[in-house]
Amino acid sequence: MRAPFVGGMELAGEVLAIGANVARWRPGDRVMGRGAGYAERAVVSGSRLMAVPDGLDWPEAGGLPVALTTSYEAVVTSGRLEAGQTVVVNAATSGVGVVALQMAAALGAATVVAVSRSIDKLRVLEAFVRPLPCRLMIVDTSADSLVEAVRDCTDGRGADLIIDHVGAAALEDNIAAARHRGRIVQVGRLGGKVATINLEELASRRLELLGVSFRSRTAEEHAAVVQNCAATIGPHLPDIRPRVERTYRLTDVLRAQEHLELNSHVGKLVLVNEPERGGEQTA
Repeated sequence: MRAPFVGGMELAGEVLAIGANVARWRPGDRVMGRGAGYAERAVVSGSRLMAVPDGLDWPEAGGLPVALTTSYEAVVTSGRLEAGQTVVVNAATSGVGVVALQMAAALGAATVVAVSRSIDKLRVLEAFVRPLPCRLMIVDTSADSLVEAVRDCTDGRGADLIIDHVGAAALEDNIAAARHRGRIVQVGRLGGKVATINLEELASRRLELLGVSFRSRTAEEHAAVVQNCAATIGPHLPDIRPRVERTYRLTDVLRAQEHLELNSHVGKLVLVNEPERGGEQTA
């Protein structure tokens, strides 16, 4: 018999029980991780969980795992960020974007360029993440040129690393904004999946165009990312946190989905649930 479908990709809550082969966790532990979370209770592999630091509340913890692990793969594994570099984050007001720019700052970026088509969203983001341990620039691409802004702030060199959550619509500008031997890490494709690029420009400037996705990974690869992320980024929590714009009760999931479709929020919308035991679980 096939198990029922459960929506969601991330969750946080208190451990109620553990399997026979689980050594890392104990009942009562506060954990967060990647897993189907649209439920009052969830069964998750212990290898896909990480501890919730004391400085994060349940909604923040519930809205963090996907953005954290995705950003880790983009900024650290594929992006190979080095201290003192310039990082551009496209769609910086998205859930993953908010975390990616904080991660880049925490890991030593000298300048982080937050990009969006909405100056209002950028102002909300700017207020949320300040103060950062680096220079923060915001670029509203509905009014200004990303390429010119990046060249201005790097004395014409271009960005060392570009984290792209847009896709085809942003690729041309990303290539133009990258420095010689820069890296462009492609994460999201809401702006289109198919684009035409000038291979001569890619080759002559020795650019790297890399892709990040979790859909093609095995269960073991998922677990490895979570554990590597926890080891590397864990010490920087809770300085890296999601912006939770609003929480909805689990029973109001359709209202939450409708809110999501408006694309008016900055950061995350989070479902919350009150389990039988004390406290609050987040899906």
